[in-house]
Order: sequence, then C-alpha cells, then structure tokens
Amino acid sequence: MKLEKVYSLWYEQYRLNVRPSTAYQVDRMCQNHILSELGAIEISSIGCRKLQQLVNSWFMNTRRYRLRVYYLKSIFEFAVSRKHIRQNPLEMVDIPKMKTWELENFENYFNKEELLLFLSVVKHVKWSAMFRVLAFTGIRQGELLALTWEDVNFSKNTIRINKTVAWSEGLYISAPKTKQALRDISLDCETIELLRLWKREQENSFKQRKILLTEKQLIFPTEKENKLMFVQTIRVMMHRFLKETNLKKITPHGLRHTHCSLLLEAGVPIEVVAKRMGHANVQTTLNIYAHVTSKRDVEAVDLLSKYMKK
Repeated sequence: MKLEKVYSLWYEQYRLNVRPSTAYQVDRMCQNHILSELGAIEISSIGCRKLQQLVNSWFMNTRRYRLRVYYLKSIFEFAVSRKHIRQNPLEMVDIPKMKTWELENFENYFNKEELLLFLSVVKHVKWSAMFRVLAFTGIRQGELLALTWEDVNFSKNTIRINKTVAWSEGLYISAPKTKQALRDISLDCETIELLRLWKREQENSFKQRKILLTEKQLIFPTEKENKLMFVQTIRVMMHRFLKETNLKKITPHGLRHTHCSLLLEAGVPIEVVAKRMGHANVQTTLNIYAHVTSKRDVEAVDLLSKYMKK
C-alpha cells in the first residue's frame, strides 16, 4: 500500500478529533511536504535512510520541521496499528535539535519604544484601532476579526472574547481555540476612545451606503463587501506600515508576544498574564515567554544586591 493511501485512512480518523480549521491546515501541510515526497512510494519500502535525508532537509529549511516529523510519525504509527508495516521506520531516524542561536536571534516582538513608534505611523482610524487592540489586549488575530460591537462594553472598558475566525474551504466563525480563550479583557482608556472613533466613522460610512450599523456588525470587516477578513490582510498592512520606519519586521502575531512581554516586564503577576492571554495554564505562558522571565531574573538579582548594600 502506498503512503498516500495510508494517509487518507489516517486523515479520515484524525479530522474527527480536531476542529475543521485545524484539520484543513494539517492536511495542507501533509500534502505539500509529506505526500509530495513520499506519497507515491509503497509504505513498506520507505527506509530510515530516505527518511533521515528528508528530516535533515526539513531541519535546514524550516523552523517548523518538528511539526512535520510529528505528523509523519503519527501516520507511520497508524500504519503499524493497522498492520500495514511491522515497525515505525521513523524510530530509527535521528531528529536534529534546533540550534540555540537560531532561537535567540528570532525576536518576534517589539519593546516599548518600538511599539509606540509603530503605532505612531498608523494614521488610518480603522487600522490604528486594529493594531492598537492587538497590541494592548494580546488577543489572537482570529479573535480580533470575529469581534462584533456587542462584544465591546464601553461603560466597563472591556471586550468579550467568545469566538474566532477559522478556515476550512472558506472563512467562518468558530468557537475559541480553547475553553480558557473564553474571557473578558480590560481595555485602557485610549484604546476605548479609538474604538469609539472607529465606530462613529464606520457608522457614517454605512449611512452613505444606506446600511444600518447594528450591534451584530463586525468591527473589522473587509472594506467593500463587509465580510470576514483574511488574517493575511493584517500581515500585508502591517508590513506596509513598517516600511515607513526602520523597525525590524515582526508578524501580527508578534503583537501578541509584545503584549505579554510588556506585561511581564511591567511586573504584572504571571497568573493575571496567563488569564489575559487565554492560556490553559501558567506553565504555557512561562514556556513561551522564557526570554522575559530570564531578563526579570537578572533584574531581581540586581535589586537584591542593591537592597543588601543599603
């Protein structure tokens, strides 16, 4: 049996246990990077030498090589359980480790000064509000694009996160990523005022087009069709604004990292940060933002030293 046939059987079961958007993304990755290399080969004839070369190639070309290895391993384990092969050949393959310097050099976040500079060049009210919300709440891009005006409480200065935009043969509204992602987030006054300004501008624009703005209206829809926006649009606009500065390029998701990093640097308790970010537990926050906690550890030693000298 060829690997592509085994994969189709594996995927038929896998997609029943995950969200449609996750299944779509995994299928696209497997089709492009696993089946394109191994799909036409009989699974029993795929040896460790061939796999070692493939894994090494992934390691040299992408940071996400471990994800590809994970799903390839899962496919082989499925084949073993169905007795298509006797042993998982990936068990005899050495999985390279990511070089430490590569991780250290990839800083997908802004410091305080860099964030303020970036926000200062975004003049359009809609995009200014959008990037401000991302940077000052730390919500995910899908959560941002699913927001409607009924999610914003202007009297309490909060927004409610209870849905997200997902993709599976098209954009659709889905439940949040995890149970912990259901949350209310406090907003600063400047962000609230910017949202008020954008709501008024959106309402005026709709009046000219004879459209009634309701509380069910998306806050950040597409410009002409008033439909769900692709997350890729945020990336394109962000890089367009970054060209007006000398700042390093980060992704829109980097604004989420920026928010969390600045909270930790400001001394906000880790439990509060984890809840605000919608993380399942504190350890998740610590694992992702180890660079910040390490920095604060050094600062803690300096503070202790100064205190003992007084």
